[in-house]
Amino acid sequence: MKADFNARWAEAPATLRREPSALELAGGFPCGPLDLPLWNELTYRLTQVYGELATVVRQSGQTPNQSNLGQVWQAILSVLPASVGLWHVGTTTRSGSTLTVASVTPPITAEADFLPCLIRVPSGVVAGDTLSISGLSGLLKRNDGSPIQTGDVPPDGEMLVNRHGSEWRLVGFGRTEVIIPRDSPTFYVRTDGSDGNDGSENSPTKAFRTLGALLNKAVSQYAFSQLNVRMGIPGTYESPGAIPVAAGKISIYGDQANQAGYVIQGAGSPGRGSIQAATSVDLIGLTVSNTGNQSHTLVATNGAQVACLNVDLRSLATTTGFHAYGSGGRVVFQTGCSIGGNAAAALWGEAGGEAAINPSTSLAVVGNPNFSTAFAVAIATGRVTALSGSSVAGSSTGNRYNAQSYGIINTNGGGPNFFPGDQAGFVSNALYL
Repeated sequence: MKADFNARWAEAPATLRREPSALELAGGFPCGPLDLPLWNELTYRLTQVYGELATVVRQSGQTPNQSNLGQVWQAILSVLPASVGLWHVGTTTRSGSTLTVASVTPPITAEADFLPCLIRVPSGVVAGDTLSISGLSGLLKRNDGSPIQTGDVPPDGEMLVNRHGSEWRLVGFGRTEVIIPRDSPTFYVRTDGSDGNDGSENSPTKAFRTLGALLNKAVSQYAFSQLNVRMGIPGTYESPGAIPVAAGKISIYGDQANQAGYVIQGAGSPGRGSIQAATSVDLIGLTVSNTGNQSHTLVATNGAQVACLNVDLRSLATTTGFHAYGSGGRVVFQTGCSIGGNAAAALWGEAGGEAAINPSTSLAVVGNPNFSTAFAVAIATGRVTALSGSSVAGSSTGNRYNAQSYGIINTNGGGPNFFPGDQAGFVSNALYL
């Protein structure tokens, strides 16, 4: 056995060499305790390691204790800065728009940037939430500093956040920042719903309360060819204003048999629409009601088409805006549509945009409204088009039409009295056909 044991310390000096005893060989030891250089070297090394570990323990304020096997770990933790220590773990409670974590484990001893926390959120997060952890309060924001959005952390979800100045920010992405492919999702909105819901069912506990919240979540979270938005019960719904741009078409449904019972109502900011679309939208079986005196009822921009089927457009106050405004986009009337309420114009096409009535379709005018500019206006390469076989039924006051600056109004041969009004139309550097 000794011949197979290559140990340099056993080769010299010869006075320290000996053959192992039979007892040592039987125990598996090819050398004996009298091999002094090896013994001394091992003893020195072990003593040196123990001495260095004892120094680490003392420097952390502890007294070395051989029976306590956690002293070195505690010494390591004592020198780590708070920002790279363990995550501080806790659970929120909600009061209004404030999420509060009364205490975390381990406790936060001092405020510092990038203070890391792992937080459970039973209620989920809602746009505009403030977060308070162990008394450190601030707006809760996404990682890039943009406002947190409803659904970024779902109910009973967990979030990693860190301190960023006077704010709390997510570590990584919010749930709604991750685009999920869905072919044709359907979401519900009800006047008795909640914007903290997910919109998955037509019930107060599942449906959204506002169209704006529904659209923001659906467009930010899903990639779709068509989004179906269903108004779950009759009532008056807050107008969304600008509809977020989507890759697919958005269809908003009321009830084609009760379009007056499903009302989208509100005032756009001056010069903008109660509904303003820069993406393709279908409106079906509902009423859009403009309450502003400087805003439009329905606007299509940016190449978008807004198609109306069984839709009533109303202005509740006399407005300097227009009912159907194609400004670089197209508003199209299909069957069962009407216009009512005083405005600057019923149909207005501008900047390559168009307001159009589909073939063999009648657009109704309700209540003899006044249009201070004209019923139909086309300016700056805009168009108003009444396709073959279409008509306008009802009366209004004001000019019948106004075409200027290379605008085109095409009635397909309907003549100068095609549009309602009690005054003749007007054309300047434009076409009326």
